[in-house]
Amino acid sequence: MTYTVTARYVRPNTDTDWHRDDADDDEKETWAAYILENYKNTDKLVSRTSHNDGLSEDQNTLTLVTVWKDEDTFDEWVADEKVVAWKAKRKTYQDSASIERTVVSKEDT
Repeated sequence: MTYTVTARYVRPNTDTDWHRDDADDDEKETWAAYILENYKNTDKLVSRTSHNDGLSEDQNTLTLVTVWKDEDTFDEWVADEKVVAWKAKRKTYQDSASIERTVVSKEDT
């Protein structure tokens, strides 16, 4: 059974960059390669809504649906030191930019 996590991000306006837009290209490439090697290519990360598909019509709300192989795999992701570091940096940026993050749901699917 897969495990699905839905998160919603709301920014104050379109002048506020999303975290991924604020990160430099090298950082984004390194992060993407890490996810590919450790989660996508190992079938742990089943799917994730693309950034463009998750944007609301006014482009101020981003809803991302991530499907994991199972809940244990999600827990592995949460405990991964590189993920923890990336999320901490993301949270610092989002707090400074007044971007609100809400986990809408976590469920077996």
